[in-house]
Amino acid sequence: MSKKIKSIFEWVLIGIAIFIVIFTAISVAFVDQNDRSLFGLRAYICMSDSMKATDFASGDLIVVAKVDPTKLEQGDIIAYVSQDPSSAGKTITHKIRNIKKAGAESVFVTYGTTTGRNDELPVTYYQVAGKFLFYIPAVGNFLMFLSFFNM
Repeated sequence: MSKKIKSIFEWVLIGIAIFIVIFTAISVAFVDQNDRSLFGLRAYICMSDSMKATDFASGDLIVVAKVDPTKLEQGDIIAYVSQDPSSAGKTITHKIRNIKKAGAESVFVTYGTTTGRNDELPVTYYQVAGKFLFYIPAVGNFLMFLSFFNM
């Protein structure tokens, strides 16, 4: 009986090790890269608590899907590449408060639900990286921990 338990335990450990290797490989190639996606999905590590009041928190892994910006509506949560000088180039994930016309196309007025304040600059269609689908609590913290070994 003990040999059988030992064998099962060894296979479980091997399975966990394989899962960690695959998970790490995918995360290095997939997470926090604006130009990389897997099946139209992108993953980002949430770095602030700006959405903690209603949705996700710092350290969570956020998954977004590519979307046609014309299909977005008020109340949708989007990831976008910031043009604000204080966060230029970073990916922000906030909720759409309003959609306003700006010339030929519309722009999104976004906000973080924790503060309730509108973001400084509106978001153009070009900036939208995707629409929020779901999050996995605290997995972002684990990926950040793994990235220390990848330096």
